[in-house]
Amino acid sequence: MMRDKSLILHAEASAQSVAMFRVGVFLLCAAEALFLSRQVLTLPPDTLSLFGFLAYLPSAVIDWVHTANGQYASLGMAFASAVAAALGIAPRLSMPLATVFFIFTQALPRALMGSSNHSQLPVMMAAILLSIGPSTDALVLWPRKGRPAQAHPPDYQSTLLLIALIVCTSYTFIAAHRIAYGGWALFASESMSQWMVLWNIGEPNPEATLGMHVVRSPWLAKAAQISFPILTVVELLAPFSLISRRFRYVFLPTMLAMHTSIYLLMNVSFSQLACLYVLFIDSARWSPRRPAVDAQGHPQPLLVLFDGVCGLCNRFVDFLVARDPGNALRFASLQGATAASIPNLPNVDSVVVADGEALHIRSDGAIAALSRLGGLWSFFAVFGLVPRPIRDAVYVFIANNRYRWFGKYDACRLPTAAEQHWFLP
Repeated sequence: MMRDKSLILHAEASAQSVAMFRVGVFLLCAAEALFLSRQVLTLPPDTLSLFGFLAYLPSAVIDWVHTANGQYASLGMAFASAVAAALGIAPRLSMPLATVFFIFTQALPRALMGSSNHSQLPVMMAAILLSIGPSTDALVLWPRKGRPAQAHPPDYQSTLLLIALIVCTSYTFIAAHRIAYGGWALFASESMSQWMVLWNIGEPNPEATLGMHVVRSPWLAKAAQISFPILTVVELLAPFSLISRRFRYVFLPTMLAMHTSIYLLMNVSFSQLACLYVLFIDSARWSPRRPAVDAQGHPQPLLVLFDGVCGLCNRFVDFLVARDPGNALRFASLQGATAASIPNLPNVDSVVVADGEALHIRSDGAIAALSRLGGLWSFFAVFGLVPRPIRDAVYVFIANNRYRWFGKYDACRLPTAAEQHWFLP
């Protein structure tokens, strides 16, 4: 989403970008509630040691939290509210509720086991910012009728910028803390090998782990030691990825490689933090354009051009018509007058989607048409995150075999009387 020394989102993609991030963050919250339930609920309730804000809860709540039912109910409500927030179900209620339960359930592992997961802090902060800022205009399971005017693109951009800043400064603080407490002598020592031994010693067969193989190899152990200060410097400079595309090309692969290596060598997962890297994806590459509006402010329908003699294309059109009560789409065959009147129409013989002057072909067209249906179908927009060459390869393979697999008609599809308003000549 960032480009050329500035954090500027395309206006038509802003709402989709924030909404996609809302889905991802709250799904992470839901997954964490499931993960904690396997840990917390297996421990005796009397092992709970209250700390921090937990100690200031009303006595009735504290007594309830001490019970297995209380912990089970807390995690269950955390999971349910997070799923509702991800799907956009009553988002102005479910998002703050999911955030509060996420913060509360993150306190349980420390209260019960004396441990905490620091990689959850950026997720927690992101959930708070999404609950405050605009994030409910897109990717909503049941769109609200007569919703108020959408927020301005700068409001969406500010939310994304703050979350990206939190992700980057988290790395900076981690690196600064490491240097402040360990000193530069930390990088001259064999601390990396010691950590690998420490994190692998509890495995059923530590000698068979990848981390122990690295420790026993002088060359690999030296490479790990040399990489340690390099990674720390990259972490320290993380905020520069917000203003420099060149540094971002260094920062993102380096951090992904670092997290992958830590997981493989020490079985320590920072997957929640790594998932937030989706922030750095240019949303214009995947997000469907905001629909153009007419003089009355009503969205203009999307034009779906299809192969009128293709059995698969006609079935796809039937599928869309049956799920388009809001009249968000219009249809015309590629062999008709409407398609002939469109300038610069690409030579694609399956499906082309026209959104104003913009043309979406192959997999982009299918995603644009499905996501415009709204509700659950709007979630198809996230398939745009799959690299286009992969999506298009699958699409082209099916398109090239569509006549053999699904048949070919002798003439173009004719709409029924009930379908006339959807179809153009």
